[in-house]
Amino acid sequence: MPTLIAHSTDDYDIPHTHSRTLMDKLLDPFLPPDVPLPDKPGTPVSNEHFQAFTDAQQKRREARSALVRKVEVPAFGTVEQFAGAYGTVVYVETNWGSHSKVGVQEGVQDVIASTFNLGVHT
Repeated sequence: MPTLIAHSTDDYDIPHTHSRTLMDKLLDPFLPPDVPLPDKPGTPVSNEHFQAFTDAQQKRREARSALVRKVEVPAFGTVEQFAGAYGTVVYVETNWGSHSKVGVQEGVQDVIASTFNLGVHT
């Protein structure tokens, strides 16, 4: 079953970064392991550990680019898609739509129809 996440960058009730985080969590199992930095402020990090961290981040960016099809649509926003564990995952980030109007845009409706195979059949 496909998953669709749609959010607008001008949503001031719930920041669009929440949906971005959800997308990233759905993608995370398909990426190389992360090397975390210490979460306690002021903890020293060795050069070797920092190099391992930056190398891991680069590998994750490269893997993400290979897995996710990203399309920037002028005056609309961004559409990203990848094959998830249980079906296609589609993330739509629009430039406008605020909290409750993101779904009324023609572009978002087109993505919904495409994701869930709701095309007109004759």
